[in-house]
Amino acid sequence: MVQRVAFKIIKPGMDSKAVVARFEQERQALAVMDHPNVAKVLDGGVTPTGRPYFVMPALGGRSLRAELEERGRLPKDEAWQLARELALGLASAHEAGVVHRDLKPENVLLVAREREGPQPVLIDFGLAKLEPESADDAMALAKLTATGAPLGTPRYMAPEQWWGTAPTEATDQYALGCVLFELLAGRPPFEGTRYPELCEAHLHHAPPSLASLGVDCGAEIDALVSRMLAKEPGHRHASLEALVEAGDAAFDG
Repeated sequence: MVQRVAFKIIKPGMDSKAVVARFEQERQALAVMDHPNVAKVLDGGVTPTGRPYFVMPALGGRSLRAELEERGRLPKDEAWQLARELALGLASAHEAGVVHRDLKPENVLLVAREREGPQPVLIDFGLAKLEPESADDAMALAKLTATGAPLGTPRYMAPEQWWGTAPTEATDQYALGCVLFELLAGRPPFEGTRYPELCEAHLHHAPPSLASLGVDCGAEIDALVSRMLAKEPGHRHASLEALVEAGDAAFDG
C-alpha cells in the first residue's frame, strides 16, 4: 500500500546553525514519539543544497482555524474533547523533551475518524514561529509589527514568552487555554492586532470571563480556563495531566 507523505523543510534564510540544530533536535524527538494527537516523523535528511527536511504522513483534514472560521464557537462538550486530546498530545511531546511554543488553531489539523468526531493532530512544533534569538530576529519582528498587520501567534503567547523567558510546559498550557477560550467564545481572550497592545494585554490585563461574552458554560469551566491563563506559570495547573483531570470534572459538572 502506497503511503502519502508530506515534506517539511527549513525556509531559505532561516538556516542558521541554531535553527538547524533545533530543527534536527525536534526531528529526532518526534521520530520516537507515537501518539495519535501528534504528527509522526517518518524520515529526514538534507537536500542537495544543504537544507534539512523531514518527512511526515500526509494527514489530510483541515485546520482548526478553518473549522472556527466556518462555525464560530463550538458546543462546550465538543470544545473540551478537542482541547483534552490536544492536552494529551502536548503531554506526550513534553515527555520527549519538546515544548510546542506555537500552539494555535492554525497548527492543529482535524483528521476524520470513523466512529468519533475529528481527531486533532498537533503540527509545527516550534518551527512555524521561533522566538527571537538575536538582534536580527528582533529587528525583523519590529519591522513586521510596525506595519500594523494582524499577528496570529502573539494572540496565544504566554506572558513569559513576551519577556523572552525560555518556554516551558506551562507555556503550552497557556496557549491551550487561549485555544480553548476561543473554541468556547468564538474569539481569543485578547483580540488586539498590533504587537504592543497584545503584549500589554497578555502581560497585564485579565482576560474577560466566558460568562461576560455570553458563553453559558458554568462557573467551574470559567475557573478552569482562567487558571490556564494565569499570568504566572506556577499559578496554572501543575501539569497537563492535572489539567485533563480538572477539565473532565468541570465539563461533566
